[in-house]
Amino acid sequence: PNCFRGLQLQVLRIGETGITELPSWISELPLVVLDVSVNDLETIPSSLRTLTTLRVLDLQETGLSGPEVDLEEAEREVPYQDHVPWTNVETKLRIERTNEYQKIGDCIEEVVRRDSELRALSRALPKLRLRLH
Repeated sequence: PNCFRGLQLQVLRIGETGITELPSWISELPLVVLDVSVNDLETIPSSLRTLTTLRVLDLQETGLSGPEVDLEEAEREVPYQDHVPWTNVETKLRIERTNEYQKIGDCIEEVVRRDSELRALSRALPKLRLRLH
């Protein structure tokens, strides 16, 4: 950390490095571009909101980018439950709907989590461009 202080580093590419969190002192660098893609990041430090020089934040394939969803494939995907002896088709449909609602609920919860992480950053740095996909 001390070795970075005082550097006029504008571009930092630390994608695919296996990092799981960013240090708060990263906002002390005069970064314009920060690439943290393909890492297991789930959060970003609140100190990043003070990095007014930052214009591009690459979050592709992180826990903040969200999954790319193929809707056609999702529609074709039917849960395999052949091991359950279904005697009542209505019961089977009710259980499948419940499973789908749980999946949808999980997705909504994840979207809300990501939004809470990124919204404050976007508001603090209106010129910032997020690269998510």
